[in-house]
Amino acid sequence: LGCRVGTTPGEGTCQAITTEALAGTLTAEDITWDRPDVYAAAPFACKPETSGNIVPFDSYVINNTDSTEIRVTVFQSDVGAVAECTNDLFLHVFSGPVDPANPLTGCVQGDDDAGPAFCGQLDGVLVPANGSVVVAVSTFSSSPTLPIAYQVNVIGFGSFTINAQ
Repeated sequence: LGCRVGTTPGEGTCQAITTEALAGTLTAEDITWDRPDVYAAAPFACKPETSGNIVPFDSYVINNTDSTEIRVTVFQSDVGAVAECTNDLFLHVFSGPVDPANPLTGCVQGDDDAGPAFCGQLDGVLVPANGSVVVAVSTFSSSPTLPIAYQVNVIGFGSFTINAQ
């Protein structure tokens, strides 16, 4: 069992770990954006990309159905193989919808290689009580070989869902 944000074992409400996964595919038909970069040290905050990486992206909404804020880990993997990472993808978390024309708006943090096999992984993502965050999945390379199949994985305590946007 694990505990919600702000509680310790033996205090508050403790729950089992929840895991959700959703498969996706980046294609040439996806919306594109000038993918934000991130600072090299925690908390990996978003910053402008200086090399003009115009790449396709998909977005997903993580909905917290609890009345308490939750903390989750979000990571990318190969479809059906959470410890494998064939493609170099980039994850970003947003406090609201992704605006491809203004990619830094609402961008909270990002990562491209902190997870297993150098997959993108974001630890400690806070999802507000009865609220949501948006995860954007894009390529690291500005000249990817498409299509790219991937899986978005979310692990945490509490009750949440993940849906394609």
